[in-house]
Amino acid sequence: MQITIAAPTRHDLPDGRNSDYYGDHPQDWNPYHPAAARPLAYVAEELVRSLNYQARITSFDEESGRPEGKAPPSTPEILLVDRWALQDEDRRRRLAAFDAENRPWVTMVVPWSREDHQSRAAEAELTEKLEATMPAKMRHGRTFCRAAARGVPTMEAFGQILPQVVEVAAQQYLKHATAYPPVTGGGHGERTRLTGPMGSTSYTPDPHDPATEAEDL
Repeated sequence: MQITIAAPTRHDLPDGRNSDYYGDHPQDWNPYHPAAARPLAYVAEELVRSLNYQARITSFDEESGRPEGKAPPSTPEILLVDRWALQDEDRRRRLAAFDAENRPWVTMVVPWSREDHQSRAAEAELTEKLEATMPAKMRHGRTFCRAAARGVPTMEAFGQILPQVVEVAAQQYLKHATAYPPVTGGGHGERTRLTGPMGSTSYTPDPHDPATEAEDL
């Protein structure tokens, strides 16, 4: 399971953005600071491994140069997006191009702390920009996937919803990976498999959130 972080570093923040939530690398992003002590990528990695999956952390800036497009997926993926990352126009264009590709094995989660007053003040503007940039990830998928893309307000909610979006990514990966024949070799390859029993927690989206009102796709 690949965990990809789309976030700025403290060295390339939008003007005026508080640097307390960031580090030297995108993987250092900690949206739930100060309530959470560790960067979110490593919290997610621990949760994914607790579900009996292997996990690999990377950044969107590193990965966006690797076109996958219609090629068979190499791994299921969780994309953690900081809305502030869209203030960089080059990164915003790359996220838009990523969204335009059909990658249902990638599920998006948008951590968005209700205690981050600066983010709350800019929420309407940044939400509109994310919806315009990544409409497919914002509107498609199961109800809880759409809710995760609209904003996860606390670390507790993140810990509850992540197992659900991990399971969706894994299911979609198996569905699409097995649709492609082996590229090389003459023998019969073993069917792609993933392990990872679901946890017992569940996340209930806000019933008044527009993301929960549409029918599941």
